[in-house]
Amino acid sequence: KEKETKTKKKKLADMVKDRSLRWCEAFHTVTSCLREEIKETLDCGTQGYDKEEVLLRQITEYWKLYQVSREFTNTANHYGSIIISERYSEKKTIAPVSIGGVAGGEKYMAQGILFKFATAENGLYVNEHAAAKVAGHELQGCLTYFNCLTFLGRRNVRVPLMALIDYCGYRLVAISLLPIGKGTLIYGTCDAGRTVYNSAPDFDLIMEECGKNLNLEKHICGANPNENFRQTLHTAADVEGHQGFDDRFYLVDFSRVLPPVVPDPKLPGSQLFRMFRQEFVSAYENNPLCSDAFSGFTRYDPERTEQNQHIRE
Repeated sequence: KEKETKTKKKKLADMVKDRSLRWCEAFHTVTSCLREEIKETLDCGTQGYDKEEVLLRQITEYWKLYQVSREFTNTANHYGSIIISERYSEKKTIAPVSIGGVAGGEKYMAQGILFKFATAENGLYVNEHAAAKVAGHELQGCLTYFNCLTFLGRRNVRVPLMALIDYCGYRLVAISLLPIGKGTLIYGTCDAGRTVYNSAPDFDLIMEECGKNLNLEKHICGANPNENFRQTLHTAADVEGHQGFDDRFYLVDFSRVLPPVVPDPKLPGSQLFRMFRQEFVSAYENNPLCSDAFSGFTRYDPERTEQNQHIRE
């Protein structure tokens, strides 16, 4: 365990040194301050704060958040357009990297940002339109959890900055790098359900709270016949929770946060890219819906049939 701690500290120090985490730190510094100001605004009536002064401070923090997000978007657009322009060039300015993952297309890193092509070339999606929709769901899922965690006052779980770049008919997902790696996964699966993790009780409680807020149904996840490799989760199995090199909690991979609509037989794999809107899911308070409905992740859940029926209803 001591060796593992030293390895984490070294990886964190390396990422800080080469400024890979600059977006992560800037984003979460601003959002932490903003949440404090929002809390003070809500407490104005009971705590005796000067409401006008608190609102002015809140506006200042919103302006800082705008500046960080604008700089991130501008940087992502600049390097994203280069990556797309050179996609079929043998001499690339930014070389592709191999960091694993089942669903993602080609990946690149530049200026502390991970770029992923939204493509159907890996055979997982029926066409490029479906792949582009999945990328859109990735951004929507990230925003869904960011808003949920903010509403619940959970500052100890972080999400990345994210943007979509549409250029010359291609779509890239741009995500700020986080201090996580292969050994930091504590929740969900990174190998298509062969091994599912839920190893941090504190994090599981937060995900349960988020699941109730988003009206998501808990379910047993895993594609492995061995029940020791399956876990009960409160979101889609491939939404990953990590305890980073800095011991903070992080969430990544949000494309299937929201439950799918009933699959269309004419569109193979439509449960991966046709999702309900969050407002629709939240409207059915007494009928939570399963994010993994109609997927292989719930094949060993005894309530699988009922979960799918809830979607149909």
